[in-house]
Amino acid sequence: MHLRVVGGRRLSGAIDVKTSKNACVALLCASLLNKGRTVLRRVARIEEVFRLLEVLNSIGVRTRWVNDGVDLEIVPPAQLEMEAIDADAARRTRSIIMFLGPLLHRMEQFTLPYAGGCDLGTRTIEPHMIALRRFGLEIAATEGLYHAQVDRSVSPGRPIVLTERGDTV
Repeated sequence: MHLRVVGGRRLSGAIDVKTSKNACVALLCASLLNKGRTVLRRVARIEEVFRLLEVLNSIGVRTRWVNDGVDLEIVPPAQLEMEAIDADAARRTRSIIMFLGPLLHRMEQFTLPYAGGCDLGTRTIEPHMIALRRFGLEIAATEGLYHAQVDRSVSPGRPIVLTERGDTV
């Protein structure tokens, strides 16, 4: 299924997605784009999900298991508390880099701990940076942190092509 979202119109509705770790991780991160309540159905109770929930809860996002613990309700605050981020939980997952896009949307600047948690060896975040720079995100990596700043005057003028593929690319 391919979806194209063009700005200027309010979105609402539901789509069915087959349950998988990678889909759930992406949707957990994407829930930060929604100012209201998000409910994810049939969420896998796996370590990667729990790590991201720790991070989300630490920045003020309310989460709770509903429908006999099968579904997950996510409600972000009006203002994320990035200074309170659980850096240890964030560093235990590579998926933390998937917060960059939603945070770019919500904040002018922010700091995020380095992505970790990967047993596959060192992997670059450059594919993410290539795409997100086109939206005005600039990152400086220092002392275990990504320092991000957003230039709102920048907008991609043409389609963005990812140069690599993978579960968190």
